[in-house]
Amino acid sequence: MAKSYKIQKESLLQRQIIDYLHAKPELGCFMVRIKNGATYDPTNHAFRANTSTKGIPDLLGVHKNGQAIAIEVKYIEDATHPPKPSKEQREILQEYAKRSPFVGVAYSLEDAYAICANDPILFPRNVRTYNYLDRAERRAYERPDGTKKTKAVRARKKEKSLNYLCPWMPKDPPKPPELPKETKAPEFIPEPPKVEEF
Repeated sequence: MAKSYKIQKESLLQRQIIDYLHAKPELGCFMVRIKNGATYDPTNHAFRANTSTKGIPDLLGVHKNGQAIAIEVKYIEDATHPPKPSKEQREILQEYAKRSPFVGVAYSLEDAYAICANDPILFPRNVRTYNYLDRAERRAYERPDGTKKTKAVRARKKEKSLNYLCPWMPKDPPKPPELPKETKAPEFIPEPPKVEEF
């Protein structure tokens, strides 16, 4: 039941992306949806097997400059672990990427727009749109300068995220006042009474 629900959500996202891109004349994209799954035949009351090549992207199209567009659509069910394309899908997307820059994996409308715009300054692409690449190749898009993420970089990133989530919190919160140390009174030892000698 959960799998069919996910497939319905993904097909809905595909239609939304096509309508969204066609409504943006500045992109000049013509997109079509490729149905890769089995097709239900109401006459025979059975599913017809799909004989197309395995791994074909969900959306194919043509840009206004004549180059091909290939977008694989994935529905995010868990934000912490977004789904990735299969091995066959990655191989075909890599072949498209050798011939056209308008290739990627779209998890939202913004991802699809950034892929078709191909403008890293005005519409920078999310790193997840390069999930069809190998890990080493994708790292070049994560950090173009080639530097590694050190502990200081992670600490600044964590501090930035905390300031974004809680902007009202001061960076250096005041320390609580120190409580005075408890001083014990000296113990009073009564002196023994003096006995007078006669």
